[in-house]
Parts: sequence; C-alpha cells; structure tokens
Amino acid sequence: MKNKRLLSFLLAVLVLLSAMPVITASAEPNETEQQQEEPADVVATPTADDAGLKLSGLGYFEYLAAHEGATTDITDVPIDVLQYEATDGIETQTVTDDEGVSNEGVTLIAGGTVTWTIQVPKTGLYLLKAKYLPIEGKPINAEVRLYLDGITPFTEATAITLSRVWTDVYKEGTELNEYGHRFDATGNELSPESIEVSRWTEYVLHDNDYMTDADFLFYLEEGTHTLALESQREAVCFAGLTLAKQEDAISYEEYQKIPANAAVYEGDVLRIEAE
Repeated sequence: MKNKRLLSFLLAVLVLLSAMPVITASAEPNETEQQQEEPADVVATPTADDAGLKLSGLGYFEYLAAHEGATTDITDVPIDVLQYEATDGIETQTVTDDEGVSNEGVTLIAGGTVTWTIQVPKTGLYLLKAKYLPIEGKPINAEVRLYLDGITPFTEATAITLSRVWTDVYKEGTELNEYGHRFDATGNELSPESIEVSRWTEYVLHDNDYMTDADFLFYLEEGTHTLALESQREAVCFAGLTLAKQEDAISYEEYQKIPANAAVYEGDVLRIEAE
C-alpha cells in the first residue's frame, strides 16, 4: 500500500513538472527589451564649436609660456564695436544708465556671437579693455566666451565674467552703527539689502577665478585678425573695446621717489572690521 502511494506521488510530481513552461536563454533581446535599452535620439544644442570655433586646450599659464619673450611694448588699438559681423542675437542700440550716461553700442544677447575684424600693428601681448553695461535681466553676472581667429586661446577664456553693479540700501528709519551698517540687539552687524545699479563699466578682462595675479594677456601677431565674443548667459551691451598695453607696476622704492604734495596722515589709528 505504501509503495502504491509513493508511486502515485512521484507520478503527480512528474505531471506537474512537464506542465511547467520551459525558459530558455536567448542571445538576442526581444523588441520590448530593445526599446528599453536603446535611448531616444538626443538633438544637440548648437554651440560655437559646431560653427568651427575651437578651444586651444591650453591653460593660461601654458599659453603665456608658449609666448614667453613676446613684447608688451605696444600701442593701444581701439576697436570700432559698431563695425561687426554677427549671428542672431545682436542689436545695435543706444543705452542710458542710471547716472544718465548714454553710449551707442552692440548688445549681445545670450546665445549670440559677434565678430570684429582687427588690424594689429605690432606683434606682442595685449590686454583687452571693455566698456560694457549688463542689460536688465536675472540677478546674475553676464558671461562671455572669447575667440581669436576662431580659437579660444586658453581655457580660462571660455567663461569671462562681466559683473553687474550693486549698491546697499536700507529702509527709511533704519538705525546704523558708526560704520554705516545696520545691527541687531547685541551689536552684531547685519547684511544690507542690495539692488542693482545700471552703470557703464570699464574693465580689463581678468581671470574669473583669480588664479593668476594679473589681467589676461593675448598674443597677436602683426596683421589682420578676428576677435569674437559669444554670450554664455545674460545680455550685455559693449560700447568700446581696446587692445591695450600692460603698464608694469613700479617697485616701492621707485614709488617713494615720486614727489608727493599730500600731507602725511598723523591722526588716530583707523580700525576697519574685516571679518
């Protein structure tokens, strides 16, 4: 009797196993798996690099080392900003700042690129001075990328900041301390509110991260070149650009030899909080 029961149990197990579907491995994924594994096509946003504008691959110090010995004894070269070539995102307009100063310039909107053709009279290293005004927009600085003859000369020139101007404001009746700042009940100074001031600014292009100890120098050989600025963010109006000579700083000993008519300060020690 026991043997019959055991035989019946084994037969039942075999019937169940034969009824189960057989799962086999396949080297080729089915259609559903292919749809999950293959990402959808991504349409790349056009950039200046797509238009043939490239990056040299050098850092600023490597760039300077590559042009070691080049002269800085050059003369200033003004650039007529109104004589330009441009892609979409450019507008010529007269802009007036909050102080009533008006200048005609070329406004570069985010994503736009403007190019100037320049004549360099002498091979050497040049600063680039800009007279600019950020157009009202988000509370962030404008940022541009620079190209010389279609190439960004060094990495730091891919994102050059053009700062907005801000000023502190206090509500009417706010009590201020002797340093002109508001404070709490225990005398701790409190940060003031700030508002943007529209103001034309003259600025020598500089390292945004201040990894160098000086303004950017750009190497240009005598002849015809192109200078291009591509807006990375925020609109900015340029009323002037100048390839300029770097003025070497004099030593302290030389400074002391300069005649000065100013009286020597003999008042109280000035204490300045610098936390």
